[in-house]
Amino acid sequence: MCDCGHALHEAGEDTSEQLEIIPAQIKLIQHVQVKYACRACENGMISAPKPAQPIPRSFASASLLAYIIVAKFMVDSLPLYWGNLSCYIDDGNIHIDNNAAERRIKPFVIGRKNWLFNQTPRGENASALLYSLVQTAVANNLEPFDYLKYLLTELPKLGRHYEPEALDQFLPWNLIEKVKPLM
Repeated sequence: MCDCGHALHEAGEDTSEQLEIIPAQIKLIQHVQVKYACRACENGMISAPKPAQPIPRSFASASLLAYIIVAKFMVDSLPLYWGNLSCYIDDGNIHIDNNAAERRIKPFVIGRKNWLFNQTPRGENASALLYSLVQTAVANNLEPFDYLKYLLTELPKLGRHYEPEALDQFLPWNLIEKVKPLM
């Protein structure tokens, strides 16, 4: 009821939005390896083989490693300059970030700070390799987390000895059907 005594009717609506972060979920995955023994002889026990792992004798799954790599080597956050957002609110055609160039160079700037902490040439090479994988996924419109998870799941299945051509199937442009695109 209005103060004047008449019924109120709907005349429109205002919408407000909030950004919510859903924290990472961690779960334990158990791989049971059945052991077999022969009752007729004493040849000992035989275990079923373990599933291929990205890092041998490690607890890290492909998804955990992909999550860590993306968190370290991909900077996809937008700058939040709330005082300058009033024109964004007034005109939806205005981009929320200040320009596309800043977004493109930001990973290099953050990476430069991360690379200061590489203590060995081997660490520098590993960082460069992971950074290249993340940025190559982005350049090919693939979700970096899903791309890295796929690589870290499938590459160990090749084993230690393989033909170099076997790696062609893992190039980003060959995985468009298997890996989720960037949103």
